[in-house]
Amino acid sequence: MKRIYIITLLIATALFSSCDSFLDITPVGQVRPTTVKDYRALLTRAYITYSNTYSLTNYRTDNTKFLGGDTGGPYVEHFFWNENNGDGATSIYSYADLYHIIFICNQIITAESEMINVDKEVKAQLISEAHALRAFSYYELVTTFADSYNPATAATTLAIPVNLDATISLDANIGKSTIEVVYQQIQSDINKALELSNVDKEVEQAFTYRFSKVAIHALNAQLALVMGEWKVVVASANEVLKIQSELQDLNVGTDDFLTSNSVENIIALRQVITSSLQNGTFAISDELSQLVAEDNNLRKGNMFRSNGEPIINDNSKCKVGFRVPEVMLMLAEASMRLDAPDAATAKTELKKIVAVRYTPEVAADINVKIDAMDNAALLKEVLRQRRIELAFQGKRWVDLKRLGKPSFTHEYTNKAGQIRIETLIENDPRYVVKFPLDAIRLNPNLNK
Repeated sequence: MKRIYIITLLIATALFSSCDSFLDITPVGQVRPTTVKDYRALLTRAYITYSNTYSLTNYRTDNTKFLGGDTGGPYVEHFFWNENNGDGATSIYSYADLYHIIFICNQIITAESEMINVDKEVKAQLISEAHALRAFSYYELVTTFADSYNPATAATTLAIPVNLDATISLDANIGKSTIEVVYQQIQSDINKALELSNVDKEVEQAFTYRFSKVAIHALNAQLALVMGEWKVVVASANEVLKIQSELQDLNVGTDDFLTSNSVENIIALRQVITSSLQNGTFAISDELSQLVAEDNNLRKGNMFRSNGEPIINDNSKCKVGFRVPEVMLMLAEASMRLDAPDAATAKTELKKIVAVRYTPEVAADINVKIDAMDNAALLKEVLRQRRIELAFQGKRWVDLKRLGKPSFTHEYTNKAGQIRIETLIENDPRYVVKFPLDAIRLNPNLNK
């Protein structure tokens, strides 16, 4: 195993200008970070390390169609679930970047006892965030490069490598852990993050990328959602909504909708809209377009252009982690999946969202329909609203996996008029994204 001996520091430079220096991994003889301020700068570097996993999985879903007339550039093979075609032009998933983030978090967590000039609360919050960011990164990896969680097979199904050793690099030949082990590690990190966190919610706009207590509860709800632990989803979602529950009413104003500046933003981590989803190459699928249009909801004009392209007013601000309506929809869904379904809670949460996404007249009509729904129809409506509300925010691919891996078809017409049609069949093995070829070359255990 290759050993890493950490991390050059240039203490005198400013935070962001110094971040790259913290990550100059060099042999023995360099200075280690020592203060909480040093490690905060290091964690900031981890936070801003780019991951394209959420953006690339947008192309794989039933929410997306190809508009034709172009080659599709580096994304068309993702559209056809063929990410490892080896053509040299297709975008590569940020597998290495996610493990780089984990490596930094390992460094910070391991160094807790070595930090000097310490304010205990400041240090506790820093370590909390490192645990939470590591948990989120492993969650992103396991929900992309492994099968969906199934309690009957989780203990035997291999997933991804788990490494907590701050001295081991990404290219070490680490074997894959089981799905159960990965999810246990994510849960352990979340629990530790909640134990240490002393910031309920980041109030400074510049720091909305950081994990506060409300964001950690949201992550815990999301983890429980994919594991089918409905009581945990309900409890965690309620903890979120105790701290943050304001929605943006599109009847009143649409400024900053879907950006990190919105009152709905809980944490902004991943940029999810690529240029090809804005420049006429890809757009929303006919099925999703019909769902958006059928009840004249206000999201149509604020999320999609007339040709179906996603609208992001300021791409750099469209970073998604968790938002308030997502948590409300998690609460509504989990309430309906309890052994004794709680339709009252599901209807209440659904109506809160309807009130701010439709005109009052339309909302009144929808509420009448919601009140008349039986449990099956109500759950279906919750999932419909979730699909629309979270469109192109990196969540649909995981939803498809956890909701039965349904079959759907993608079609592509190039400039020459040649048509390519491929179908993802039910339970298709392509629901698991392949490890990047470079990652396999570095670690052949990924092929086992």
